[in-house]
Amino acid sequence: MACPDTDGDDIDADSPLWSVRAAAGRRLAAAAADDAGVDGVLHRLLLDARDTGVTQMTAEALLERGDVYGLRAVLRALACTQDLGTADQLGAALDCDPHGWTEAGADRRVRQLRELTSDEDAGVRAESAAVLASLHPSDH
Repeated sequence: MACPDTDGDDIDADSPLWSVRAAAGRRLAAAAADDAGVDGVLHRLLLDARDTGVTQMTAEALLERGDVYGLRAVLRALACTQDLGTADQLGAALDCDPHGWTEAGADRRVRQLRELTSDEDAGVRAESAAVLASLHPSDH
């Protein structure tokens, strides 16, 4: 998939240096606004095959947004990954996101997860349902 130039971040996303790729992920995550080109670059960084530090920093930046867009991107990557290290990193980002575990943040996260159980992407639906089940095991 060809991605449009986003202020050089798509070039940085292909850097051989993990720190440059991770910085690109953080910048793109903060600025992303449902742009297909940016979505593709972020997805590629979330699934970075060369260094899970890129995965971690990109996922954390997306979750820091506190919105459905960021949560959906992380869940979509989690649904797509075949690599156990990447899956662990994405799961840890979800589990350890401090914004998701304050009382207000937890309520918001549950609302977002419930919304995503109706997402058009089957992987996002499945992952959001799995996270909800782990939060409320007695409900299932």
